Amino acid sequence: MDCFLHIGAMKTGSSALQTCFAQGRAALAAAGLWYPVSGDASEDRARRGLVSAGNGWPVAWLLQPSMRRSDFDRGACEAYVVEACRAAGPRPVLFSHEMVAGAPAEEIAAFARLVAGQGRRLRAILFVRHVLDHAVALYQQVLKQGRLPLNRARFADLDGFVARHRTGFARQIETWAGTLGETNLAVLSYDEHRADIPGAVLRIALPPGTAAPVLPPAPLVNRSLTGLEMLLYEALNAEPEPGPLCLAVSDALTNAPATERSEVWVGAAAFEAFRRHNEAAVARINARWFGGREALRLASGRVRIGEAPPVPARDLAALAARGIAAVLHRARDARGRVGDAAGAGAAAP
Repeated sequence: MDCFLHIGAMKTGSSALQTCFAQGRAALAAAGLWYPVSGDASEDRARRGLVSAGNGWPVAWLLQPSMRRSDFDRGACEAYVVEACRAAGPRPVLFSHEMVAGAPAEEIAAFARLVAGQGRRLRAILFVRHVLDHAVALYQQVLKQGRLPLNRARFADLDGFVARHRTGFARQIETWAGTLGETNLAVLSYDEHRADIPGAVLRIALPPGTAAPVLPPAPLVNRSLTGLEMLLYEALNAEPEPGPLCLAVSDALTNAPATERSEVWVGAAAFEAFRRHNEAAVARINARWFGGREALRLASGRVRIGEAPPVPARDLAALAARGIAAVLHRARDARGRVGDAAGAGAAAP
């Protein structure tokens, strides 16, 4: 029997996959795949179609020492994994957490031993993304979380971040493949599968010959920002306490389609430095994991190279108004849910 671990990478559709699987858990179980319930706040956010960290927080704490809190309880985390493997019965089990791709080899080996003790083989699934798009998405994630003031040295501006960025894909692949064996790591192109990330995972994780279950459509969760939206978030990050403000805007704004299509631009000099740092790694990954196909690219064309055109003030004003309206709408929805819950409680016998 297998234990599958979807390890990301970050910004490759993980939240959409986790929402789809959390909402379709019963259908997955009926089809022959066990997706355990984590029981934490991430589970609730996934069910509501918000950005989450899947069902794998206890797994992440086991695999990533840097993520462990002061109250880390190894026994409780291992018990969650053991119970999930037991509850799955003869079905394969799937955990998902996008921040474990960079786990150290010794922790991966320890986790593999833990699931082997439950009669299961550990298999990992990693999505990689065109590396300039991925670098920009990582920068945007810091903006969306309001963490720019905490990371000024690394994330001072987009061009500076891109010029210094070295993709971690090659190192992550080497670590997981070197620890588990190449046959136990699946490396997939996010860009080739972005229309159906859950389906790509199910084709690996479901038992052979199993019909794919009917799942809720993969939602739009935590999408990338447009160029204009990046300007809004940069302004929000300059506020005294940007974190809660940015998270509120993100929940309201980035789980719906963009209403404008302003492009993201990276300077030519920054891209040239980026190219020098990353082209060899991209070539190695394509040669070994994609049969020489250009499944992974330095740039896709979605991010423009050159000098960004000026943005009219009226466009900025319109975006700011849209962000404020989205937050207020989300707040009204939240108050409505609280009111409904209170009313239900009062009506209960």
